Amino acid sequence: MSKNTKIVTGVINLYSLMPEALDDFMADSVDLDLEEYLDKHPNEEINSWEGSSLYLYGFRKGSGGKYEPDEKSEFSAIIRTESNVMQIVRSSHACWCRQCSPCYPNQGDLDTPGHDYLAYAPTPDCFDDDEKGKQFVSRLIALS
Repeated sequence: MSKNTKIVTGVINLYSLMPEALDDFMADSVDLDLEEYLDKHPNEEINSWEGSSLYLYGFRKGSGGKYEPDEKSEFSAIIRTESNVMQIVRSSHACWCRQCSPCYPNQGDLDTPGHDYLAYAPTPDCFDDDEKGKQFVSRLIALS
């Protein structure tokens, strides 16, 4: 890999990930709709929340109150449950893949092997130990 190789955001179908790993991501994610609601209604007590369609995993609030990738996390991702995808914006791993559909311009489709883009990817422990998981893990490149 050349030092000049640009790593782009990787997009993966949520069903490509091990269900237990996805459950952990969701439990540790920031629900952006809930955050926005609480900001607008700071004194309201919420007993139940239906959940949203947009979550951040591996992010932290930076100065100014905006979320930014957390360098201490193995990877940082935007989880879009309504379209069943995860966009990995920073990671300790990447893999070569095809270009995404026009819905995600200039991003890599991690579910489709190829040589269009080197894209950030989830870590090896996010995949099942089945044949599909092993094939995906075999494509991963650890970034230093």
